[in-house]
Amino acid sequence: MRSIAILASLVLLSCSSNSGPPTTGNPKTPVKHGLTLFLTAEIQGTTEPCGCTADPLGDLARTAQLIAQARSQGPVLVFDGGSTLYSQKRLSDTSRPQEQLKSALIEKSLGEIIKVDAMGLGPYDLADGAAKVRPARQAANFSANGVALEAPKVLEAGGIKVGVFGLVSQAALAGIDG
Repeated sequence: MRSIAILASLVLLSCSSNSGPPTTGNPKTPVKHGLTLFLTAEIQGTTEPCGCTADPLGDLARTAQLIAQARSQGPVLVFDGGSTLYSQKRLSDTSRPQEQLKSALIEKSLGEIIKVDAMGLGPYDLADGAAKVRPARQAANFSANGVALEAPKVLEAGGIKVGVFGLVSQAALAGIDG
């Protein structure tokens, strides 16, 4: 099993301040609250399946399609656990241009199309240096010069509040220049 960053997107559900289930005005008809959570992790710079049969679950386009379909049916929150941007923990001079292009595509896809609500931090995000990590990450137990971090936050979707904070395994980042 790989060491990965953990996005602790723990669901802290809140109910309305009224006692009992919320209603539509008719006390016998409860309002149905629901929320779909999508969690991704360890994309590792992969934009499409490699063609192997070991774990071909889709690509960015398929993920975007599934999330768009879920959004058409109700509230959705999307979280990424990190190790997202690059396929290597350290970029060589020869791999850097291709890796930077892939990471830009992933960043745009997650930000503008999939609309990820919060992202964790992993070793594959730091391959091109701390200053190139984007967007800001949830990593409450991490600090390094140049890494854009986002404070823990509470999101609300479908009448449900979700507390979000990220933690990163220090062992996963051992030996990585941040």
